[in-house]
Amino acid sequence: MGRFMKAVILSVLVACIQSLPGAASAMPDIPEQLKNGESHNDAIEFLKKSEFEKAIELESGILKNDPRDLTARFILAIAYLGAGEEKNAVEQAKSVKETDPAFASEIYAAMGRFYVTKKRYHKALVYFHEALGLKEDPGVIRHVASIYLGQGLIKNAKAYFERLLPIEPDYLNLGRIYLAEGDFDKAVEFADEAIKADPRTTGAYLVLGTAYLLKGKLDGAKANFELLSRTNPEFFLTSYFLGIINVVGKDYDDALKNFQALISSSPRLREGYLNAAVVLHQKGELKKAAEMAEKALGEDPLDPVSRIVLGNINISSRDYEKAGEELNKAADAYPEFSARAGWDKRLAAEGDAARFNMALILNRAGLFRQTVELVPEGDKEPLLMIMRARALEKLGQIDKAESFYKKVLEADPGLVPAYTGLGDISEARGEHDKAAEMYFKAALLFPESVRVRTKLGDIYVRSGKPDQAIEEYRKIISASPESVAAYRKIASLLAAKGDLDEALKYAKKGSATDPEDAETRDTLGWIYFRMGKYKEAVETSSAIEKNGNANPTAYYHLGLIYEELDMPLNARDAFEKALNLNDEFPDSAEAKRRLKAVSGLS
Repeated sequence: MGRFMKAVILSVLVACIQSLPGAASAMPDIPEQLKNGESHNDAIEFLKKSEFEKAIELESGILKNDPRDLTARFILAIAYLGAGEEKNAVEQAKSVKETDPAFASEIYAAMGRFYVTKKRYHKALVYFHEALGLKEDPGVIRHVASIYLGQGLIKNAKAYFERLLPIEPDYLNLGRIYLAEGDFDKAVEFADEAIKADPRTTGAYLVLGTAYLLKGKLDGAKANFELLSRTNPEFFLTSYFLGIINVVGKDYDDALKNFQALISSSPRLREGYLNAAVVLHQKGELKKAAEMAEKALGEDPLDPVSRIVLGNINISSRDYEKAGEELNKAADAYPEFSARAGWDKRLAAEGDAARFNMALILNRAGLFRQTVELVPEGDKEPLLMIMRARALEKLGQIDKAESFYKKVLEADPGLVPAYTGLGDISEARGEHDKAAEMYFKAALLFPESVRVRTKLGDIYVRSGKPDQAIEEYRKIISASPESVAAYRKIASLLAAKGDLDEALKYAKKGSATDPEDAETRDTLGWIYFRMGKYKEAVETSSAIEKNGNANPTAYYHLGLIYEELDMPLNARDAFEKALNLNDEFPDSAEAKRRLKAVSGLS
């Protein structure tokens, strides 16, 4: 699946999380079975006003007079949570777990919903799982699925949505998940079921249209996107999808209208200009095509695809100097344009530059089958052969892709992406030495490429050759002193070898190069921690809490630092932040154990 299509599908998944019921409730629902007698009305009013201590006092008195009053235990659990007394809240559920497990499940579920409203998703998961261990509840299952989806744990989310199938099926969200996983047949199956259940489910038409498009079934794709445009005219990306369908069908006039509609509705979206430029290039309207490509660059000057499209339009215009300027700027992301040969000798045949641009946007959209059709097996242009090989690789036809990369090298031994493509295939097979050999050759041809050298260093790390990895990362720093990741990677490798003093030097340099880089700050703080310099560690790492852009491991490390400094509340918050981001990150089991202990719940 192409990068832009992945971004579209991700936005669809995020939308589905936000639309799930209960996510925005201000206060957990009181279970239907609890008939709120007059004696509990005041306590419930206190809860609504967040006067939790008053609710606790009132319900504790009721419970003292009548220990069998389950309503009191339910309200007490929520009041204790509001007051920050989680352990006392848990005791309310535990006290009835043996005698009335179904009611204990209701208490746990209410606790989970409470934490959802506070965006404390790990705590919500803990109590939802407790609830489900006692009673199957579709609402709780749906909450668990939505939290996992929000954390990017799609397989976990899918398992819980599938658990709903026999009781309260959520066909649409299952269809969305299968679409994100690339299982287009399953996506179609569940989207169809969603429409059968409710023909007004407009999101299902988006799933169907996208799945049919990626399967190469253009008629089905077009029919569903046209339905979507009628039922949900405000969804601006419908124009993009219809434009891509018309591009594949070679109806360039209608495609151009679609992309112009996208530009009108979303003038800051690069994709409208970019795709319009490619269509105009196909139509031979080179001046207009260049103007559109320049507008795409105006929206995102760092986008290499826009530069390649503009460069290839300039090749078609025989303006090789301008073509070289644009294409060279995109070379780190697309190393085929690092070649030293004159641009009048590349993509020189009539229509080749336009075909390359077409293949570029097809691959970007995940339409790899169409790229393979566009570039036939006997094509002699090496750059187009590269695009076919990439598409074959994405389609899972690895042996064919490998064969095609080798054909490229026979035609032009200087093409860097043929070596990196072969290296990626070797690495996927676990053949790290072969992968390193290919990337080493690529680095010789394109020594200034940060991307190629970084990947070579990473391969050395995975193959257990840290010294060679460090050497590559040092070469990156020599050529590009602003490469923060290289400093960080060297620091991590040196720290793993026990050379903390040298590791500290590199981590400091990296952090000084970009003080806002959370990963480098985490690396520096963690090295201080390992050196026993806890004050420096906390001063360095605590800044990630202000920025809010750290990964789970960084928050976990921060929690360990706070523990060492005997700051249990800070440690608790850091461990919980790590788990809120991802309940299954690599150190999650230890983070959960420590969080439970520091919260007094172990």
